[in-house]
Amino acid sequence: MASEEVALIPPLLLKPILGGVSSEEFEDICCIALKLLGFKVEHLGYKRKYVDIWDLEIKGMMKPIIIDVKNSESYSLTADERRKLKDYADKKYKEENKPSDMILIALGFDSTNLDHLRELKKELENLGTAWLYVVKYPDLLRLISRYIRGELDDPLDKLKNCSIF
Repeated sequence: MASEEVALIPPLLLKPILGGVSSEEFEDICCIALKLLGFKVEHLGYKRKYVDIWDLEIKGMMKPIIIDVKNSESYSLTADERRKLKDYADKKYKEENKPSDMILIALGFDSTNLDHLRELKKELENLGTAWLYVVKYPDLLRLISRYIRGELDDPLDKLKNCSIF
């Protein structure tokens, strides 16, 4: 990230890039980052007693937006994670009776295994349960910098445009 971008980012949000945060801390920090973009975020995930729920949810939008975060610099979709993400999309579809936007945020992704995420994206879209967006955490930070400078008119659209595919 360029120094002028970093200068506008609250230091806490840089902590995951510097390393040493737990999965719970990363979830908390992503929640803060999304709130800084003006979103009304409900913190679910580890804050709830039951495990079968996505981490964060953006409220007050035209359609449901669920967010799952991964504290990994080279996240790779496992069979278990694939099942969970499909279950999340299906559960939210049944609750709202319309497809949701699902945003997966990670510090980074394993470039050799992106095909698994592409397949999941295609499958969810074909089922009509969700639209999957895969976003790198540093790109989320860049949006915050642009938002602070007044350069973003639609943060959600820009967040979706950060998707790696």
